[in-house]
Amino acid sequence: MTRKYNTKAVQKPLSEVVAERRGFYEKRIGKAFDSVYASGNFQYIEKFENVILGITQRAVQGNLEGIVIKPLDSAIVVATQATGKPVLTKETYATARGSGMTNEQIKKAYRIENKFSLGGFTSAYEKKKKVQEAKDPRPKLTYQLFVAARDAGVTNKQIIQQYKREYPRQVNVFSMEYVKAKRAAASPTPQTQ
Repeated sequence: MTRKYNTKAVQKPLSEVVAERRGFYEKRIGKAFDSVYASGNFQYIEKFENVILGITQRAVQGNLEGIVIKPLDSAIVVATQATGKPVLTKETYATARGSGMTNEQIKKAYRIENKFSLGGFTSAYEKKKKVQEAKDPRPKLTYQLFVAARDAGVTNKQIIQQYKREYPRQVNVFSMEYVKAKRAAASPTPQTQ
């Protein structure tokens, strides 16, 4: 025995359909507001309010196509926990390159969301670096310049002021190498018999 189903589309006036949909979304937004405000996390509340404000402003202007919602911090944390690697962003890329990492090391250390993002981050970093180099007339710090300055009695703080560094910890790295070289030169070599 087969059942017969009512497959006729229910004809409702458009105003009634719109009113039902509006009521449904008003309830959903109300629940979202209740849960966000109940959390008590002010950073999360502020992010949520900014998202809602952006949506409402664009809806009034009639430009909903321009909305791009960035993931909240929890989404980044979940992605990091899933792979064990932090997600590569423009800021983390600049920090990594500034500390002396190569693109290959960055690929191993970070999770890349989009295969094209590494190239974009590289070009943005290089462009920013060129602008900074054009603004900074100081000579670039090399190990030979560092050794000559230290032998002349210049302190690390003065070296930082006089020379342009490639990455923030460059003076510390050069300082450690300098101390190792001085210790090796000062220590007596074992005599062979």
